Amino acid sequence: GTIPRYRQSWWLGYQPFVAAHGDLVAVAWATSTSADPYDQASGSRVLLTVSRDGGSSWTPPYVVHPESVSDPQHVEPALAIDAATRDIHVSYYVQHADGSIDVDLATLRESDNYSSFRTKRLTSSPSTIPPSVVVRADLSATNGDAITGPCYSLGHYMQARAENGTVFATWTDARNTFTHATNPLDPLSGQTHSQPDVYFRAVRP
Repeated sequence: GTIPRYRQSWWLGYQPFVAAHGDLVAVAWATSTSADPYDQASGSRVLLTVSRDGGSSWTPPYVVHPESVSDPQHVEPALAIDAATRDIHVSYYVQHADGSIDVDLATLRESDNYSSFRTKRLTSSPSTIPPSVVVRADLSATNGDAITGPCYSLGHYMQARAENGTVFATWTDARNTFTHATNPLDPLSGQTHSQPDVYFRAVRP
């Protein structure tokens, strides 16, 4: 049979994100809600576990943001610990049911005994994912992902740092658009689509 192809991404494969300050250690990662890696109907969630004794013991995984019908996907977490406040911050992409993307920041506060997340939206508006692998008429692809077929771009471009109560976050989104010049060799000749750019925001969650 044919292996199913995801519309928004072919595969998510990367290592968990780790942050530490003194005896406080945190690990964040994304996971599917399905045991089947090819289940196109599955959601995804970001999990976080915390050690307050240098890694000797760990909390059960927190669900940073549960999946829902309106927001089924949560991926690509970045993690920061504020040395001054010992608060833990996780930024991540949220994909809505219509395929558009936002970026959220979730915070666990030491003053709350790391009991619950406070979530803040970093993006001012959702963006759509631009095409990254375009199949030609002869079914050959236009970049290095030739073996995977067509997909859409969402790279590992999320970072977060925290200092003295302020979180500094960077990410890519595609709220702007780009129109290709007319070129018979370009499979997107003359088309307009979303354009990925790098964004930065400093926030006090």
